[in-house]
Amino acid sequence: TCLPYLPINDRCKIMQFLMKLAISKVSVHRLVGVELVGKILSKSWFWRNHGIPTLNSATNTVSSPSNSTFELVTAIVPITEVHQKGIPDALLGILNSRLKDKANPIRARAATSLAETARCCESNGYE
Repeated sequence: TCLPYLPINDRCKIMQFLMKLAISKVSVHRLVGVELVGKILSKSWFWRNHGIPTLNSATNTVSSPSNSTFELVTAIVPITEVHQKGIPDALLGILNSRLKDKANPIRARAATSLAETARCCESNGYE
């Protein structure tokens, strides 16, 4: 995949498109969106580039290195289901919301994608 090598703006546009797919009214679009979001989240480059929100011990607040990236993503696609904490949380929120989808294949794919993401994070040392 060429996604990790794209400029950040282009990568954000692709993620916007995938988020739109994953919340589409058409079930086949949702399935493809969930599948691709899961593939992105299961790649180690994604977590290296977009990071995981960390706790700032001095101020006791959560910060994420991807906040500016998340603003670019949500500029075109306002997703009300997703907390504005960063790209990883946005994509995980999409998968989480699809666990309640009315279509069985979409629920199954979302669960599988979350499991793959958990395995990726565990193998890369994230908690």
